[in-house]
Amino acid sequence: MTLIVEDGTGLETAESYVSTTEADTYFENLSNLTWVGTTAVKESALRKATTYLDTTYSWIGIIYTTEQALGWPRTGVYDKEGRDIKESVPTLIKQAAYELALASLSEELVQNTSSSNYVKKEKVGELEVEYRTDAPTDRMYKFTDRLLSGLYIAKQGSMSVGVYRA
Repeated sequence: MTLIVEDGTGLETAESYVSTTEADTYFENLSNLTWVGTTAVKESALRKATTYLDTTYSWIGIIYTTEQALGWPRTGVYDKEGRDIKESVPTLIKQAAYELALASLSEELVQNTSSSNYVKKEKVGELEVEYRTDAPTDRMYKFTDRLLSGLYIAKQGSMSVGVYRA
């Protein structure tokens, strides 16, 4: 199935923020030789990356159309010079998609876990619980977080903080 890439108009059927051709160029420009696989494998990785982005981050601004499939494009988001970046997918979103797609080729972006995986020892009388130190945890993609800084609402305690930047 051919990958449907968001073109900045709020497509109802979009599956990815970037195309395989764009990703190939991105990694070629970085001399990254680990972005390998068939077109189908790369398309799958880009779909996973886009899904991860839209389910992990609470984007600032408002979606461009109520029918669009993805979180971008948005309105009410401005670059550092104050220009409205509606009708587009910001370069930083695309870069994050490339990086997450690459990571998804070698690992699951989100691990399925059970809370029972965390308990090493449990005692009911005189309640005692000991947690495993090797228990699986959610992966963190710090580079992606840094790329997207200012494009999503970061939760700090009970407050949400949003910075307008692209």
